[in-house]
Amino acid sequence: MSAEEILTQIATSTDAAASNLTSRIAIFPGGISLLDLKNELFLAYLQFLALRNLVIIRGVKDNRQVKDMEEESITQNLAELRTWLERGIKPLEERIRTQVEKVLRCAEDADSAPKRVNPVEEESEGEDEEDEEAVARPLTTSFPTKEAPKVEEGKGKGKVYRPPRFQPMAMPEKKSKHALRTSRAVEEFIQADLADAPTAQPSIGSGLHDAGERRRAKERERKEYEEINLVRLPQEKKKKGRHGRDRMGDGLNVLEGLSGDYSMTSSKGREGALEKSKKRSRDVDAQEGAVGERFERKRKRLEKRSNRRR
Repeated sequence: MSAEEILTQIATSTDAAASNLTSRIAIFPGGISLLDLKNELFLAYLQFLALRNLVIIRGVKDNRQVKDMEEESITQNLAELRTWLERGIKPLEERIRTQVEKVLRCAEDADSAPKRVNPVEEESEGEDEEDEEAVARPLTTSFPTKEAPKVEEGKGKGKVYRPPRFQPMAMPEKKSKHALRTSRAVEEFIQADLADAPTAQPSIGSGLHDAGERRRAKERERKEYEEINLVRLPQEKKKKGRHGRDRMGDGLNVLEGLSGDYSMTSSKGREGALEKSKKRSRDVDAQEGAVGERFERKRKRLEKRSNRRR
């Protein structure tokens, strides 16, 4: 078969297919746009494929290699159309398959409606409606499903049943007021003593200044009143007792001697308890040689007593 015969056959088949498609499309002018786009892409793909075959045949006929820009552009268009068909049209068609099948079934029912005369077919309308509902449901096979873990035979026998582990949950309990007060006290203690953050506290003696000012102002007012009216106001019992206690040490100064100590003796001839305590303190606070001196004095005293007895 020559190249001219092949081209003639391709042209006649293309014309027949185009006329057939035109006649069929005219029946459903308001069809699905996705299917119309799919048909257009297929037709364009076939046209570019036929054009590429024609270019190759011409190159073989002229005994030359086909490397011109025309073949490269045709190949690029073919790749682009193939990508649109595989990556664009096919996934969309899978998503709306149920709607497309429902529309096609409705179209077929509309075409075959006048021909139905048999009552048996009328009874089967209920079954057709159920089939339509089943078709309208989404295909669960297209959704990814988790495969169940395979249990190997022989390994599950003779083992102890272990219940599944759940996350432990505490039962709701009603807290009493005493527990709430205790927890609040513990939180306050932790925040006050164990926390590292600084806490604001009043400075020491900050409240004494105002009290002293009020007391001095009251004393000035009392003094001015006494000077103007030449009258001595009576003192309160608390202030009078405080004043007496403050002046009680003045009478004891008379009893002070030259050494600044009080006389605690009951008789002039004997030493008092204060002097004895002073001697004991001097002995305790003396140097290391004082202990040896007392021992020597005691030893000599005992020797004298023993000599007298002899």
